[in-house]
Amino acid sequence: MKFFLFLVVFMSIGYKSVEAQPESRSNLAYTIQGKIIDKLNKKPLEMVSVGVFRIKDSTIVTGMMTDVKGEYLIKDVPPGVYFLRTVFIGYTKTFKGPIKLF
Repeated sequence: MKFFLFLVVFMSIGYKSVEAQPESRSNLAYTIQGKIIDKLNKKPLEMVSVGVFRIKDSTIVTGMMTDVKGEYLIKDVPPGVYFLRTVFIGYTKTFKGPIKLF
């Protein structure tokens, strides 16, 4: 069986102003992006579910599936502390965090 086959190769966290009032923290939104590859054969994994969850109560905030290059780009994540969960059939579920967005 395959173990620990997900590897987050690249994660970049940036932010942008969602509203016209950038001085207010409630108007900030962040972007989380990365790439999922198979640890053994080093090939990108398509259609992997990437979820963003609150650390505080493990509720899902947002998420998406990776593209054909194994890449994901999750936009408009509000400030907070999160973890990422990746799920793909036949692979071990993985968690990455904490991710602090302030």
